Amino acid sequence: MKNIFIILGFLIIFGTANFASAQIFLEEGKLTLDIKPGENISKTLTVHNTSNKEFKVKAYWEDFTYQPPFDGTKKFFPLGSNPQSAGSWVSFSPRDFVLPPFGKKDISYVINAPQDIHGGYYGVLFVEKEPEESKDIRGLNIVSRIGCLFFLESANKNKNAELGDIFIEESQVKGTLLNQGDVVLIPDGTFYMMNADSLIADRGSVNKVYLPPGAKADYAFDFNKDLPTGQYTLVVTLDLGAGDVLVKELDFVKKSDSNFQILEIRN
Repeated sequence: MKNIFIILGFLIIFGTANFASAQIFLEEGKLTLDIKPGENISKTLTVHNTSNKEFKVKAYWEDFTYQPPFDGTKKFFPLGSNPQSAGSWVSFSPRDFVLPPFGKKDISYVINAPQDIHGGYYGVLFVEKEPEESKDIRGLNIVSRIGCLFFLESANKNKNAELGDIFIEESQVKGTLLNQGDVVLIPDGTFYMMNADSLIADRGSVNKVYLPPGAKADYAFDFNKDLPTGQYTLVVTLDLGAGDVLVKELDFVKKSDSNFQILEIRN
């Protein structure tokens, strides 16, 4: 019987945690670095063995992009497949090593940025445990891997977005978000509503999107369905990171639960 390989725990870990079931984990799951042209950066990633067994590990690089509907879903490619790949100027070692029981190992990486960098470059450094035969199914090999996402962005990057095509349907604001810049945008969004007396009528957060340069995503968030009829001002704030903010103001009238009229939209 041919061995069957399953990617178990295809984990992109954000933050520090003890994922004992995965047997290996990285202290960092995401790195965002501002890179200057020609800059050289040397750092380390630490990988841990949470089990009482020794096993072999290999490290390797892949490119990735976020995929529609841009809810965080990623697609992975071989090194150099993506025009925004940083793999050709990121090196690391060791690539193959042994982790002792409850031990750890530092993976050293070096970033040698070219002189002509502009915008964002992305990839993931995977750490993969040697295949392990399943105890329950004969011929089934289980592969566990985790990864650290690399967001390498030039110091002269452009963060710019447009929230448009806005309309209101029942108790939901809908529109589209277009990434007009040259780096991936993962904005933190919030909103609040004021009534005709300038009192806060509702507030909340906006669903997160993961938007590559040039991509457009549907954008929607819910507000209080029990909002009384009347005139309101909606203020949406999208924090694009590093001090860049997109603000959109919307005056509208709620005539009934299913009838909303937009009066004015302001940037």
